[in-house]
Amino acid sequence: MRGTSHCFYAILIVASALAAWTAPEQVWVDAKWNGPNNCGGHAWQTDAFPAIQAALNAAAEGAVVRVAPGRYAERLTLAKSVYLSGPGDGVNPNAPTAGDPFAANPGRGAAANEAVILPREAPPNVPEGFLITVNADKVMIAGFTLDGNLPPPTSTYARRILGIGNRGRHCQQIIISHNILRNCLGGAICFQNDDTKVPQLQQNIIAYNRIENPPLKRAGVHPDDLTPCAGIEITREIYDVIGNTIFNVDYGVFLHWIAQGDAALFAPVISENVLLCYQSGVFFHIFGDNNLHDQFSNTSPRVMLSFNYMRLLPEGPTVVIRAGVTLMEMAHNSKILISGNDMAGGDAGVLLWNSPSMNAGNAVISGGVIHDTKYGVWITNYYERVLYPTSPTKALLNGVTILNPTVAGVYLSDQARGIAEVSAVITNGTVIRGGPAGILVEGERAIVTFLPGAHSSVDFVGQTNSFITLQNNGKTYPPSVDISTVSFNGKTRREMTEEERTALEAGLTDQLDDPRLGRLY
Repeated sequence: MRGTSHCFYAILIVASALAAWTAPEQVWVDAKWNGPNNCGGHAWQTDAFPAIQAALNAAAEGAVVRVAPGRYAERLTLAKSVYLSGPGDGVNPNAPTAGDPFAANPGRGAAANEAVILPREAPPNVPEGFLITVNADKVMIAGFTLDGNLPPPTSTYARRILGIGNRGRHCQQIIISHNILRNCLGGAICFQNDDTKVPQLQQNIIAYNRIENPPLKRAGVHPDDLTPCAGIEITREIYDVIGNTIFNVDYGVFLHWIAQGDAALFAPVISENVLLCYQSGVFFHIFGDNNLHDQFSNTSPRVMLSFNYMRLLPEGPTVVIRAGVTLMEMAHNSKILISGNDMAGGDAGVLLWNSPSMNAGNAVISGGVIHDTKYGVWITNYYERVLYPTSPTKALLNGVTILNPTVAGVYLSDQARGIAEVSAVITNGTVIRGGPAGILVEGERAIVTFLPGAHSSVDFVGQTNSFITLQNNGKTYPPSVDISTVSFNGKTRREMTEEERTALEAGLTDQLDDPRLGRLY
């Protein structure tokens, strides 16, 4: 009886102690600490730890976990709201200049000054998965270096290691900022929500991170994988992506299945990022306007893609079309503004495919410069990797500058296997300078319209072959095209002399050259 009573009182004492103890709201981590006499004056194993995961486990909901420089060979799981702060918190690892947009901040990156999170295992035995898995809302991760510690993949080695994110859980109020992520060859920052019934909320930010991989040099390793390696990959979530530098990846920012949620605000921003990629700088795949009940939303989805610097590397798989911005399967009421970007390299600056917007103004390419691409803007109704589209693709070009395309500044492609209309409205002083052709319009369902305004709708300068070519697939005539608001080397047809108009005809390929073609007037 006395033993039972003693055990009962012991339980009461323990319960009372647990009730009096509260999880700390601030926790400190330092890999050099090793005991109560060496923990920076904090309480050992209470608010002072040598490992990050132990600190996360002990911290209160919403706590700040402050991590000192050092090497932390561990995989982390954030299962509660927490602010995980590294020594680089608030210090941008990027320092772009006009001469070197990809320049790093010399004040970041040195191992002695960074909290480096990496796998325990040595390559090539590093297991796949995330270095930091986020399984909670209201999480901030700032100021760390994450190193996947993997060599570049080869034809026999293509292991996927990911940096920060999750697969399958909806997260909101997530901030990932001021981190350096290296050698994360499966994707550096990846959030994938598999729950199609939760609203997608714009309360998440990925900003001022530096994502750097070794050159992939692995053409054909994943020829059938749409996302073999992405810097930032978002599925069924809404994130603002701002000021990141990403290089040596297949896709800089890959957005998949972005749909309108129940929240009234839907305007994610992809802005001021510096991207060096093999396949696409920004890739949109399935951009919808259905809400969580699979009904059309009263609030049109909107995305702003602005002031990004994109360069495509010459290497990489050639199975897919390579473009600075790729827009695929855009819903009929969605709106996207592609504004003020600097894009070069690849097959196209902007590729639009199966984007059945209600009108051309739903997909706007405004300002900025596209240069040294095969096509400046390519609008097509066929893409060999997926099913044929049945809805039209439309776009508005508003004051865009296209320089030195190797084939054509604007290409509207009604391919033989396509079945939908493709069209472009061009206005407000768009400039196409250099290259063999200014605009190439191919096929019976390809339509270009020049919209008058304060300036000429488009100015063609210095094309070596043709200003405008209507190229038919031999079935029916394409519509006639009014070029009265178009300038050729600074003059409209109305402003030209008779001799200049006659000379102009050599640069226009239409019904006068081939009776199967449409008419330019």
